[in-house]
Amino acid sequence: MNAFRAGAAGLCFLFAPQLCAQDPVLNEQLGALVDTNITGATRQGGVGSNVAYDALFPREDFQGWGFDPTALGFHRINGARVVLADLDSSTAEMVEIWVYPEDATNPGNPDFTNPAGGFVFPVFGGGNPGELQSFRLDLTFPTPVLVPDTGDVYFEIFLDGTDAPETYVATIQGDVIPGRDYDIGNGLTAETGHGLGDGGYTLLFDFDITQAFFQESQVHITPLCEDLSGFALAAATSQLSLPSPNGVYTASFFSALQPCDTMDRQGNPRQDDLAWVWNDGRTVGGETVVVLMQPDGFAAAPLGLDLFVPGSTGGLCLNIASGVPLVEIGQAMTDVDGRASNVLSIPASARGTLAGQAYTLQAFSLDFVGARVLASGCGQNQWF
Repeated sequence: MNAFRAGAAGLCFLFAPQLCAQDPVLNEQLGALVDTNITGATRQGGVGSNVAYDALFPREDFQGWGFDPTALGFHRINGARVVLADLDSSTAEMVEIWVYPEDATNPGNPDFTNPAGGFVFPVFGGGNPGELQSFRLDLTFPTPVLVPDTGDVYFEIFLDGTDAPETYVATIQGDVIPGRDYDIGNGLTAETGHGLGDGGYTLLFDFDITQAFFQESQVHITPLCEDLSGFALAAATSQLSLPSPNGVYTASFFSALQPCDTMDRQGNPRQDDLAWVWNDGRTVGGETVVVLMQPDGFAAAPLGLDLFVPGSTGGLCLNIASGVPLVEIGQAMTDVDGRASNVLSIPASARGTLAGQAYTLQAFSLDFVGARVLASGCGQNQWF
């Protein structure tokens, strides 16, 4: 195993977090790649096609991520983490990463005419002719991208038929076919509209100039933000019909955003437990992470914690103005990689009462050495 950083493009092939340390630290914001399996790789149209994969990060489910007190009203994005495969890794390919805001004139869709930013990265090369390779890659933007936080955000992987003819994009599929160990997304059908709060993991295929929406796949891409704590909603599922969806936790946008307290879509009993995963490379072992929950949505706008504790990072995005009490749902200690996780077991007395409930969560770490508070963004899940 090895790692290297490629010049001005800021490309980092990431095999293990400790092998590719960066200063400043870039953290995974929304958890799309935390504790999930790759269940497939896709290239619509096949080798040599022009294809774009656009992943939706909806405002209904995520707020306060990419917070920058010097750019209020925007998400500041410093890069993207992706999982890609190359059918012939002996030659380098040029992959484009684009970031789009929501189209104000066509809500629920990307504003392709006004991209927030787009960059080209050389990937792969160095393998043997005809050798298939796949990597998790950190692609650092040469300059930060600012996207309005008042709407959805879309990340696009564009594969040009000439410049990246043999690159494939890794996906996780929310399948309902018996016998497959894919994660089932509850409460959705293929007819569910794109851009809804429930559709936070929608993968948009833009093949050439024809666009089509598929609700049952999630592309492996997530924002990276500089020196801001990352936080992933997760679930510990008892999905009996598919007994091994993603190991102990699943932080995909299927169960994580839609934990189940009733039946899965095949009519089998399913009762999930609530889980979360913290990541911050600035926490290197032994720090305490606390997660607070509130059943009252998000704050009107994140409030910078540096206003209260100088040197702190992140913004408070829980709706404290509502007067609804905040509830602590767990603590955990960080490991040497800056990760912490916890599962809240739902009491038997509460089973069968959670369907239809929505809860907003935010994580905090107390840095006693630096005398500051590190905060993540907020995520909201809806129980079915």
